[in-house]
Amino acid sequence: MAVVDEKLLQSIESYGWNELLSLRHALSNNIKEVTAKIVDIDTHRLQIVKNEIHKHRITLNTSIERTKQIRIEIQRFNSQLSAVSEKLSRSKNFLGILESRIISEREHDLSLTVATLQNVIHNRQFKNELEKNEILSKIKEVSMKIEGIKAINAMKDQIAVFVKESEEINKTLRALYEENQSLETKVANNRATIDSLFISKRNIAVERDGYLEKYNEYIRLIDKTNSRLDAIAEMRKKQHQEYGPGLPKDALFKVKEEAKKKLKTGLKLSLDELKLVYEENS
Repeated sequence: MAVVDEKLLQSIESYGWNELLSLRHALSNNIKEVTAKIVDIDTHRLQIVKNEIHKHRITLNTSIERTKQIRIEIQRFNSQLSAVSEKLSRSKNFLGILESRIISEREHDLSLTVATLQNVIHNRQFKNELEKNEILSKIKEVSMKIEGIKAINAMKDQIAVFVKESEEINKTLRALYEENQSLETKVANNRATIDSLFISKRNIAVERDGYLEKYNEYIRLIDKTNSRLDAIAEMRKKQHQEYGPGLPKDALFKVKEEAKKKLKTGLKLSLDELKLVYEENS
Protein backbone atom coordinates (compact mmCIF):
# COMPACT_ATOMS: atom_id res chain seq x y z
CA MET A 1 0.00 0.00 0.00
CA ALA A 2 1.35 3.46 -0.87
CA VAL A 3 2.42 5.43 2.15
CA VAL A 4 1.21 8.97 2.81
CA ASP A 5 3.66 11.11 4.80
CA GLU A 6 1.83 12.05 8.03
CA LYS A 7 3.89 15.23 8.47
CA LEU A 8 2.86 16.37 5.01
CA LEU A 9 -0.76 15.59 5.81
CA GLN A 10 -0.57 17.76 8.91
CA SER A 11 0.58 20.70 6.78
CA ILE A 12 -1.64 20.03 3.79
CA GLU A 13 -2.79 23.65 3.70
CA SER A 14 0.76 24.67 2.79
CA TYR A 15 1.03 22.31 -0.20
CA GLY A 16 1.57 23.64 -3.67
CA TRP A 17 -0.21 22.47 -6.78
CA ASN A 18 2.21 19.68 -7.67
CA GLU A 19 2.40 18.44 -4.08
CA LEU A 20 -1.38 18.27 -3.91
CA LEU A 21 -1.58 16.34 -7.18
CA SER A 22 1.03 13.89 -5.92
CA LEU A 23 -0.87 13.51 -2.66
CA ARG A 24 -4.17 12.96 -4.44
CA HIS A 25 -2.55 10.28 -6.61
CA ALA A 26 -1.18 8.51 -3.52
CA LEU A 27 -4.53 8.74 -1.75
CA SER A 28 -6.35 7.37 -4.81
CA ASN A 29 -3.99 4.38 -4.89
CA ASN A 30 -4.53 3.82 -1.17
CA ILE A 31 -8.30 3.94 -1.64
CA LYS A 32 -8.07 1.34 -4.43
CA GLU A 33 -5.89 -0.95 -2.34
CA VAL A 34 -8.05 -0.64 0.78
CA THR A 35 -11.21 -1.17 -1.29
CA ALA A 36 -9.66 -4.30 -2.82
CA LYS A 37 -8.86 -5.65 0.66
CA ILE A 38 -12.42 -4.98 1.89
CA VAL A 39 -13.88 -6.68 -1.20
CA ASP A 40 -11.50 -9.64 -0.71
CA ILE A 41 -12.68 -9.99 2.90
CA ASP A 42 -16.38 -9.73 1.98
CA THR A 43 -16.30 -12.03 -1.06
CA HIS A 44 -13.47 -14.43 -0.28
CA ARG A 45 -11.80 -14.63 3.12
CA LEU A 46 -14.93 -14.23 5.23
CA GLN A 47 -16.85 -16.66 3.04
CA ILE A 48 -14.13 -19.29 3.40
CA VAL A 49 -14.35 -19.05 7.21
CA LYS A 50 -18.16 -19.18 7.10
CA ASN A 51 -18.03 -22.27 4.87
CA GLU A 52 -15.56 -23.95 7.23
CA ILE A 53 -17.78 -23.18 10.23
CA HIS A 54 -20.79 -24.62 8.39
CA LYS A 55 -18.84 -27.76 7.40
CA HIS A 56 -17.56 -28.40 10.93
CA ARG A 57 -21.01 -27.76 12.41
CA ILE A 58 -22.49 -30.43 10.12
CA THR A 59 -19.75 -32.85 11.18
CA LEU A 60 -20.27 -31.91 14.83
CA ASN A 61 -24.04 -32.40 14.69
CA THR A 62 -23.62 -35.72 12.86
CA SER A 63 -21.15 -36.92 15.50
CA ILE A 64 -23.41 -35.81 18.35
CA GLU A 65 -26.41 -37.59 16.82
CA ARG A 66 -24.33 -40.74 16.40
CA THR A 67 -23.20 -40.63 20.06
CA LYS A 68 -26.87 -40.41 21.08
CA GLN A 69 -27.67 -43.44 18.91
CA ILE A 70 -24.67 -45.33 20.34
CA ARG A 71 -25.87 -44.71 23.91
CA ILE A 72 -29.25 -46.20 22.97
CA GLU A 73 -27.56 -49.21 21.33
CA ILE A 74 -25.28 -49.73 24.34
CA GLN A 75 -28.29 -49.72 26.66
CA ARG A 76 -30.08 -52.24 24.42
CA PHE A 77 -27.08 -54.59 24.17
CA ASN A 78 -26.45 -54.34 27.92
CA SER A 79 -30.03 -55.46 28.49
CA GLN A 80 -29.50 -58.37 26.09
CA LEU A 81 -26.23 -59.27 27.82
CA SER A 82 -27.94 -59.20 31.20
CA ALA A 83 -30.68 -61.55 29.95
CA VAL A 84 -28.17 -63.96 28.38
CA SER A 85 -26.03 -63.91 31.52
CA GLU A 86 -29.08 -64.80 33.59
CA LYS A 87 -29.92 -67.72 31.28
CA LEU A 88 -26.30 -68.86 31.32
CA SER A 89 -26.21 -68.77 35.12
CA ARG A 90 -29.44 -70.80 35.43
CA SER A 91 -28.22 -73.34 32.86
CA LYS A 92 -24.89 -73.83 34.62
CA ASN A 93 -26.68 -74.33 37.95
CA PHE A 94 -29.04 -76.91 36.45
CA LEU A 95 -26.10 -78.66 34.74
CA GLY A 96 -24.35 -78.91 38.09
CA ILE A 97 -27.42 -80.57 39.62
CA LEU A 98 -27.72 -83.07 36.76
CA GLU A 99 -24.05 -83.96 36.80
CA SER A 100 -24.13 -84.55 40.57
CA ARG A 101 -26.91 -87.14 40.15
CA ILE A 102 -25.46 -89.12 37.29
CA ILE A 103 -22.50 -91.46 37.63
CA SER A 104 -19.83 -90.84 35.05
CA GLU A 105 -20.84 -93.42 32.49
CA ARG A 106 -20.81 -93.40 28.72
CA GLU A 107 -24.10 -93.17 26.85
CA HIS A 108 -22.92 -95.77 24.35
CA ASP A 109 -22.21 -98.36 27.05
CA LEU A 110 -25.55 -97.69 28.71
CA SER A 111 -27.37 -98.06 25.39
CA LEU A 112 -25.69 -101.44 24.81
CA THR A 113 -26.81 -102.52 28.26
CA VAL A 114 -30.42 -101.56 27.53
CA ALA A 115 -30.31 -103.36 24.19
CA THR A 116 -28.93 -106.52 25.82
CA LEU A 117 -31.56 -106.50 28.55
CA GLN A 118 -34.37 -105.85 26.07
CA ASN A 119 -33.14 -108.82 24.01
CA VAL A 120 -33.30 -111.00 27.10
CA ILE A 121 -36.94 -109.96 27.64
CA HIS A 122 -37.76 -110.40 23.96
CA ASN A 123 -36.30 -113.93 23.85
CA ARG A 124 -37.84 -114.79 27.24
CA GLN A 125 -34.46 -115.75 28.63
CA PHE A 126 -35.46 -115.03 32.22
CA LYS A 127 -36.17 -117.82 34.74
CA ASN A 128 -39.29 -116.44 36.30
CA GLU A 129 -41.48 -113.37 36.66
CA LEU A 130 -39.37 -112.05 39.49
CA GLU A 131 -36.25 -112.09 37.33
CA LYS A 132 -38.23 -110.55 34.47
CA ASN A 133 -39.36 -107.67 36.69
CA GLU A 134 -35.81 -107.12 37.89
CA ILE A 135 -34.61 -106.94 34.28
CA LEU A 136 -37.39 -104.48 33.37
CA SER A 137 -36.53 -102.38 36.41
CA LYS A 138 -32.89 -102.40 35.35
CA ILE A 139 -33.84 -101.35 31.81
CA LYS A 140 -35.84 -98.44 33.26
CA GLU A 141 -32.99 -97.39 35.53
CA VAL A 142 -30.40 -97.45 32.75
CA SER A 143 -32.79 -95.68 30.35
CA MET A 144 -33.19 -92.88 32.90
CA LYS A 145 -29.42 -92.54 33.07
CA ILE A 146 -29.31 -92.30 29.29
CA GLU A 147 -31.97 -89.56 29.32
CA GLY A 148 -30.01 -87.77 32.04
CA ILE A 149 -26.83 -87.88 29.95
CA LYS A 150 -28.75 -86.60 26.93
CA ALA A 151 -30.14 -83.76 29.07
CA ILE A 152 -26.62 -82.92 30.27
CA ASN A 153 -25.30 -82.88 26.69
CA ALA A 154 -28.24 -80.73 25.57
CA MET A 155 -27.62 -78.36 28.47
CA LYS A 156 -23.93 -78.14 27.57
CA ASP A 157 -24.87 -77.33 23.98
CA GLN A 158 -27.26 -74.65 25.21
CA ILE A 159 -24.60 -73.21 27.50
CA ALA A 160 -22.17 -73.08 24.55
CA VAL A 161 -24.79 -71.13 22.59
CA PHE A 162 -25.26 -68.70 25.50
CA VAL A 163 -21.47 -68.28 25.89
CA LYS A 164 -21.06 -67.54 22.18
CA GLU A 165 -23.99 -65.11 22.25
CA SER A 166 -22.50 -63.41 25.29
CA GLU A 167 -19.11 -63.12 23.56
CA GLU A 168 -20.73 -61.60 20.45
CA ILE A 169 -22.63 -59.06 22.53
CA ASN A 170 -19.47 -58.15 24.45
CA LYS A 171 -17.60 -57.78 21.16
CA THR A 172 -20.33 -55.48 19.84
CA LEU A 173 -20.30 -53.46 23.08
CA ARG A 174 -16.51 -53.02 22.92
CA ALA A 175 -16.81 -51.76 19.34
CA LEU A 176 -19.55 -49.33 20.38
CA TYR A 177 -17.52 -48.04 23.34
CA GLU A 178 -14.49 -47.54 21.07
CA GLU A 179 -16.58 -45.75 18.46
CA ASN A 180 -18.15 -43.57 21.14
CA GLN A 181 -14.72 -42.64 22.52
CA SER A 182 -13.50 -41.78 19.02
CA LEU A 183 -16.62 -39.67 18.41
CA GLU A 184 -16.19 -37.83 21.71
CA THR A 185 -12.65 -36.90 20.65
CA LYS A 186 -13.99 -35.85 17.25
CA VAL A 187 -16.72 -33.74 18.87
CA ALA A 188 -14.18 -32.02 21.14
CA ASN A 189 -11.86 -31.33 18.19
CA ASN A 190 -14.71 -29.97 16.06
CA ARG A 191 -15.87 -27.70 18.85
CA ALA A 192 -12.32 -26.40 19.32
CA THR A 193 -12.00 -25.85 15.56
CA ILE A 194 -15.34 -23.99 15.42
CA ASP A 195 -14.27 -21.79 18.35
CA SER A 196 -11.00 -21.04 16.54
CA LEU A 197 -12.87 -20.24 13.32
CA PHE A 198 -15.17 -17.83 15.16
CA ILE A 199 -12.09 -16.10 16.58
CA SER A 200 -10.72 -15.84 13.03
CA LYS A 201 -14.06 -14.49 11.85
CA ARG A 202 -14.02 -11.81 14.57
CA ASN A 203 -10.40 -10.94 13.76
CA ILE A 204 -11.25 -10.59 10.07
CA ALA A 205 -14.21 -8.35 11.02
CA VAL A 206 -11.88 -6.19 13.14
CA GLU A 207 -9.41 -6.10 10.24
CA ARG A 208 -12.22 -5.05 7.90
CA ASP A 209 -13.27 -2.27 10.29
CA GLY A 210 -9.66 -1.05 10.27
CA TYR A 211 -9.61 -0.95 6.47
CA LEU A 212 -12.98 0.80 6.43
CA GLU A 213 -11.66 3.39 8.89
CA LYS A 214 -8.66 3.96 6.63
CA TYR A 215 -10.95 4.18 3.61
CA ASN A 216 -13.05 6.88 5.27
CA GLU A 217 -9.91 8.76 6.33
CA TYR A 218 -8.49 8.63 2.80
CA ILE A 219 -11.80 9.86 1.39
CA ARG A 220 -11.77 12.73 3.89
CA LEU A 221 -8.19 13.62 2.95
CA ILE A 222 -8.82 13.39 -0.78
CA ASP A 223 -11.87 15.66 -0.36
CA LYS A 224 -9.66 18.12 1.51
CA THR A 225 -7.00 17.84 -1.18
CA ASN A 226 -9.55 18.46 -3.91
CA SER A 227 -10.85 21.48 -2.02
CA ARG A 228 -7.30 22.86 -1.83
CA LEU A 229 -6.77 22.22 -5.52
CA ASP A 230 -10.06 24.00 -6.31
CA ALA A 231 -8.99 26.95 -4.15
CA ILE A 232 -5.61 27.18 -5.87
CA ALA A 233 -7.24 26.92 -9.29
CA GLU A 234 -9.63 29.73 -8.39
CA MET A 235 -6.78 31.86 -7.07
CA ARG A 236 -4.75 31.24 -10.21
CA LYS A 237 -7.68 32.42 -12.25
CA LYS A 238 -7.94 35.63 -10.23
CA GLN A 239 -4.17 36.06 -10.35
CA HIS A 240 -4.17 35.78 -14.10
CA GLN A 241 -7.05 38.23 -14.40
CA GLU A 242 -5.59 40.83 -12.01
CA TYR A 243 -1.84 40.55 -12.45
CA GLY A 244 -1.34 38.71 -15.70
CA PRO A 245 0.72 35.59 -16.13
CA GLY A 246 3.90 37.14 -14.80
CA LEU A 247 3.85 35.69 -11.24
CA PRO A 248 4.78 32.09 -10.62
CA LYS A 249 1.77 29.81 -10.59
CA ASP A 250 1.28 29.53 -6.82
CA ALA A 251 3.09 32.65 -5.64
CA LEU A 252 0.07 34.91 -5.01
CA PHE A 253 -1.84 32.03 -3.42
CA LYS A 254 0.98 31.33 -1.02
CA VAL A 255 1.33 35.03 -0.16
CA LYS A 256 -2.35 35.19 0.76
CA GLU A 257 -2.07 32.00 2.82
CA GLU A 258 0.85 33.43 4.78
CA ALA A 259 -1.07 36.70 5.28
CA LYS A 260 -4.06 34.84 6.71
CA LYS A 261 -1.83 32.90 9.09
CA LYS A 262 -0.24 36.17 10.32
CA LEU A 263 -3.67 37.66 10.84
CA LYS A 264 -4.80 34.66 12.89
CA THR A 265 -1.72 34.73 15.11
CA GLY A 266 -1.85 38.54 15.61
CA LEU A 267 1.30 39.35 13.64
CA LYS A 268 1.58 42.69 11.83
CA LEU A 269 0.62 42.66 8.11
CA SER A 270 1.91 44.92 5.39
CA LEU A 271 -0.53 47.04 3.39
CA ASP A 272 -0.20 44.67 0.42
CA GLU A 273 -0.91 41.67 2.64
CA LEU A 274 -3.95 43.41 4.20
CA LYS A 275 -5.20 44.20 0.74
CA LEU A 276 -4.93 40.56 -0.37
CA VAL A 277 -6.73 39.25 2.74
CA TYR A 278 -9.59 41.72 2.60
CA GLU A 279 -9.98 41.32 -1.15
CA GLU A 280 -10.58 37.61 -0.63
CA ASN A 281 -13.07 38.22 2.16
CA SER A 282 -14.94 40.94 0.28
